Amino acid sequence: MTDFMLANDLIDPGFSGPAYTWTNNKDARIRIFSRLDHFLVNSSILDDFQGLKVMHLTRLASDHCPILCCIMGEVKRTYSNWIKFEDVWASYPMAWHLVREKWKVEDLGSESVKLQRKCQRTLKALFFWSKNKIKVLNQLKEDLDREIKALQELKCSTGGLDDTQSESLRYKVQLLNSTLARIMTWWRQRAKVKWIEEGDGNTHFFHSMASARRRAKCIDSIKKRDGNVVTQQGEISEVIQKFFELK
Repeated sequence: MTDFMLANDLIDPGFSGPAYTWTNNKDARIRIFSRLDHFLVNSSILDDFQGLKVMHLTRLASDHCPILCCIMGEVKRTYSNWIKFEDVWASYPMAWHLVREKWKVEDLGSESVKLQRKCQRTLKALFFWSKNKIKVLNQLKEDLDREIKALQELKCSTGGLDDTQSESLRYKVQLLNSTLARIMTWWRQRAKVKWIEEGDGNTHFFHSMASARRRAKCIDSIKKRDGNVVTQQGEISEVIQKFFELK
């Protein structure tokens, strides 16, 4: 099933309702439950309809659950204040220099306090240094692709390339490869994919996986203690907060 989904750019957007969509309706000793029915979408649908919801409804006249898909407006996402280390930072010499500069600053307090302050200061510096870095990488990729194409077309012409142009072409190809590797690292971290198989080393694949992860982490409804279901983000946050306050 997984291979079929990857080969056809299909994603399971998640669901609410019963975990199983089919039962053989036998007595308890030989009863079988299974999730036989899946609602799959491609990455384009997932990007265009971030508020898409899939619900498994109650089984009535069939041994299969009806599956309902609701298309809503885009869900407003909330962003964490935590600064997380980006794997792609390690590919920049400037990032290593920045870490050394921020880490050697003297701090007061216990060893644990010193370590915490060094980590906070370094991560904050890296974050502001790299702000909008992925946008720059994407633009650089497009520019290099266009420039390489022009040079390769010139190379095939009657005059060909001179030594300076040939060296420029080699440099741009090398820079494009490193840029693509950085973009792939950025998306791979968000997709939480630790393996790459033949044909999977592309940003579209990782973007799809990251979109699926983001949807899986989204809470669009929650049931209160009195049985009522709330769907507004503010009310959901309040219910969760009160739940943990009572712990």
